[in-house]
Amino acid sequence: MLRVGRAVVLALMWTAHAAAEPQSSAAEPEEGGLHVTSMDGCPTAAAMLREIERFRLRRADDVRLRIVLSREGEDLVATIYRDGHALGERRFEAPPRDCGEQQRLAGLALAIMLERLGAASGSADSPAEPVAPPMAIAPEVTPPRLPAIPREKPGSSRPGSASAWARTAAAYGASSVALMPTVGFGGGLSLGASTDRWAVELGAEGHRGLAYSLGLGMVDSSLLAISVKGCASVVSVARFRLGGCLGGLLGRWQVRGRGYGKDVETVQPWVAASVGLRGSFAITASISLRVDADAVVPATRQSMEVRDGASTLRASSAVAGVRMTAGPELRF
Repeated sequence: MLRVGRAVVLALMWTAHAAAEPQSSAAEPEEGGLHVTSMDGCPTAAAMLREIERFRLRRADDVRLRIVLSREGEDLVATIYRDGHALGERRFEAPPRDCGEQQRLAGLALAIMLERLGAASGSADSPAEPVAPPMAIAPEVTPPRLPAIPREKPGSSRPGSASAWARTAAAYGASSVALMPTVGFGGGLSLGASTDRWAVELGAEGHRGLAYSLGLGMVDSSLLAISVKGCASVVSVARFRLGGCLGGLLGRWQVRGRGYGKDVETVQPWVAASVGLRGSFAITASISLRVDADAVVPATRQSMEVRDGASTLRASSAVAGVRMTAGPELRF
């Protein structure tokens, strides 16, 4: 089949070259191969196949053969040579004026002959391959239709392929309850990597609690932390994904009391673990909107004491709190 393929290409190239640049049929042929001197038109496909098949059956053992195609009037003449001597010629029927696909069929017929001669010249001792009768060639061949490639949904990967890790960057607003003496608001940034199922990230965020009255003064609180989180997707429906997350936070918990006889401020290290859910909606293939809801459990309960006269006032966090974040995520 490889020889047939090469022969088809060569025959078509030689045919096109001959149509553009006719050569003299009286020139002495060179040894080996196919030489097309002129082919202004093209023969009938059936006539070409019939004559080529006769030649193949009768000259299967000739290993030094050449064929020169030339035009004489409206006829196509094929002269056959062996060792530089003319063995005879074949005259084909007058070709139609409108060739179109017929010229390609003629080139294919010549390629079939070349493939047989090439096989015979490869080994003189090897038996000739059986010759199949010429098959009818359709004037027009419709290429096979390739299966349609399904369009990938945003955030999806190709089946059977290894899950590739993509880099992610996210910005989000945050709110918290019970992480500080009052409700807190803030935001953060994170960088990470994710696949269709897994996600890991490292972020930094800050929360500031609402000021509130404690005794005669006011209390301000804030929280700065570095967060580490890993998530696994458990539900995927169209563009929406829902997963579970585990994480940890390390930061600084600060509370300041103002308006007392002596202002008080405390800064304490803050370590906590988190567990929660993450919902993500893919807007495009690279942009998603995500919402996290986490339960946060500090390692120790943070507190601050303020002495106002004979009384002692306490500002403290709860044993556990809730943190929520929402914002866009970029995947690249």
